[in-house]
Amino acid sequence: MQFDEKWDFVYKKEKHCDENDPADAHCGDNWDHVALDAETKPVLEVGNGKRTEKNTEQLVQKTAARLQNRVPRLITSDAHSPYKKAILKA
Repeated sequence: MQFDEKWDFVYKKEKHCDENDPADAHCGDNWDHVALDAETKPVLEVGNGKRTEKNTEQLVQKTAARLQNRVPRLITSDAHSPYKKAILKA
Protein backbone atom coordinates (compact mmCIF):
# COMPACT_ATOMS: atom_id res chain seq x y z
CA MET A 1 0.00 0.00 0.00
CA GLN A 2 1.38 3.38 -0.96
CA PHE A 3 0.00 6.75 0.14
CA ASP A 4 1.11 9.88 -1.66
CA GLU A 5 0.02 13.33 -2.82
CA LYS A 6 0.56 15.29 -5.99
CA TRP A 7 0.56 19.09 -5.89
CA ASP A 8 -1.47 21.26 -8.21
CA PHE A 9 -3.32 24.53 -7.90
CA VAL A 10 -6.84 25.79 -8.51
CA TYR A 11 -7.26 28.97 -10.58
CA LYS A 12 -4.06 30.58 -9.24
CA LYS A 13 -1.07 29.72 -7.09
CA GLU A 14 -1.38 30.11 -3.31
CA LYS A 15 1.01 33.08 -3.17
CA HIS A 16 -1.41 35.06 -5.39
CA CYS A 17 -4.49 34.33 -3.26
CA ASP A 18 -5.96 36.93 -0.93
CA GLU A 19 -7.04 35.29 2.34
CA ASN A 20 -9.48 38.19 2.90
CA ASP A 21 -11.22 37.66 -0.45
CA PRO A 22 -14.06 35.10 -0.22
CA ALA A 23 -13.65 34.42 -3.95
CA ASP A 24 -10.18 33.02 -3.21
CA ALA A 25 -11.37 30.60 -0.49
CA HIS A 26 -11.18 27.60 -2.84
CA CYS A 27 -8.23 28.79 -4.90
CA GLY A 28 -4.53 28.13 -4.51
CA ASP A 29 -2.53 25.07 -3.54
CA ASN A 30 -4.38 21.80 -3.90
CA TRP A 31 -3.36 18.16 -3.61
CA ASP A 32 -4.50 14.90 -5.15
CA HIS A 33 -4.28 12.39 -2.29
CA VAL A 34 -3.86 8.83 -3.58
CA ALA A 35 -3.78 5.34 -2.09
CA LEU A 36 -2.58 2.65 -4.46
CA ASP A 37 -1.41 -0.92 -4.42
CA ALA A 38 2.35 -0.47 -4.64
CA GLU A 39 2.88 -3.83 -6.30
CA THR A 40 0.22 -3.94 -9.03
CA LYS A 41 -0.56 -0.17 -9.17
CA PRO A 42 -4.39 -0.05 -9.09
CA VAL A 43 -5.66 3.09 -7.41
CA LEU A 44 -7.69 2.17 -4.32
CA GLU A 45 -8.79 5.60 -3.21
CA VAL A 46 -8.42 9.25 -4.30
CA GLY A 47 -9.13 12.50 -2.51
CA ASN A 48 -8.64 16.10 -3.52
CA GLY A 49 -8.05 19.16 -1.38
CA LYS A 50 -5.58 20.96 0.83
CA ARG A 51 -2.67 18.98 2.31
CA THR A 52 -4.15 18.76 5.80
CA GLU A 53 -4.30 16.25 8.62
CA LYS A 54 -8.07 15.93 8.09
CA ASN A 55 -7.74 15.09 4.38
CA THR A 56 -4.93 12.63 5.11
CA GLU A 57 -7.06 10.90 7.74
CA GLN A 58 -10.04 10.73 5.37
CA LEU A 59 -7.92 9.07 2.68
CA VAL A 60 -6.57 6.47 5.12
CA GLN A 61 -10.02 5.78 6.63
CA LYS A 62 -11.65 5.34 3.20
CA THR A 63 -8.80 3.05 2.13
CA ALA A 64 -9.17 0.95 5.29
CA ALA A 65 -12.91 0.61 4.60
CA ARG A 66 -12.26 -0.39 0.99
CA LEU A 67 -9.82 -3.05 2.23
CA GLN A 68 -12.44 -4.15 4.79
CA ASN A 69 -9.85 -3.34 7.47
CA ARG A 70 -7.40 -6.00 6.22
CA VAL A 71 -3.91 -4.76 7.05
CA PRO A 72 -1.50 -4.58 4.08
CA ARG A 73 1.87 -6.32 4.45
CA LEU A 74 3.68 -3.04 3.81
CA ILE A 75 2.54 0.60 3.97
CA THR A 76 4.67 3.40 2.54
CA SER A 77 4.26 7.15 2.24
CA ASP A 78 6.29 10.26 1.54
CA ALA A 79 6.72 10.77 5.31
CA HIS A 80 4.01 13.48 5.42
CA SER A 81 3.66 13.52 9.22
CA PRO A 82 -0.15 12.99 9.52
CA TYR A 83 0.12 9.55 7.88
CA LYS A 84 1.57 7.82 10.94
CA LYS A 85 -1.26 8.93 13.22
CA ALA A 86 -3.94 8.24 10.59
CA ILE A 87 -2.62 4.76 9.80
CA LEU A 88 -2.38 3.78 13.46
CA LYS A 89 -5.91 5.11 14.07
CA ALA A 90 -7.36 3.20 11.10
